[in-house]
Amino acid sequence: MSNLKIIQKKVSELKPATYNPRKIGKKEKMELKKSIKKFDFVEPIVININPKRKNIVIGGHQRLMIAQELGMKEVPCVGVNLQIKDEKELNLRLNKNKGEFDTKLLAGLDEKLLREVGFMESELSKVFADDVSLVKEEEFSAELLEENNYIVFAFNNSVDWMAIEDYFKLKSVLSKSSNKDYKQKGVGRVLDGQKLLDLIK
Repeated sequence: MSNLKIIQKKVSELKPATYNPRKIGKKEKMELKKSIKKFDFVEPIVININPKRKNIVIGGHQRLMIAQELGMKEVPCVGVNLQIKDEKELNLRLNKNKGEFDTKLLAGLDEKLLREVGFMESELSKVFADDVSLVKEEEFSAELLEENNYIVFAFNNSVDWMAIEDYFKLKSVLSKSSNKDYKQKGVGRVLDGQKLLDLIK
């Protein structure tokens, strides 16, 4: 494996990952800010240098937030060239043992991936718990009417599907037909055709 090099990047060029599930408490944030003020950046931010995911932050979202608050212009970074599937896996692995996660964002990630990076069954049950308020917030309300024209796209690999999930910000929701004894979660969406037209123009 080639040696990773530390590079200086402008704070304004870095883009937080929209799916990042890590969250930080007030006390942890205060301690992190104090540490950066005293010792500067001793741990570089990990970013993606893949042309399709250029400057997306994989690890170090909280440090980037502190850097912005402190008015820093540049921060040290380590660049890795990853497809989005591996990018998400590395993000989870870097964050797994560093504090709390936003369960709402975790629920939007692939359950198989969460298992692969070490989430226990007890942790997953909390992530995918039947939170009524969460379901109501994410539930898609538009109905497919008889007069609607539509196209169905099928994806035969998880990489392409995860790219679409990320692009359209798709979330998994509980099935309306689920009963008390058996619950189903999945991703099913009817999207406005205008989004596709805007994309291909």
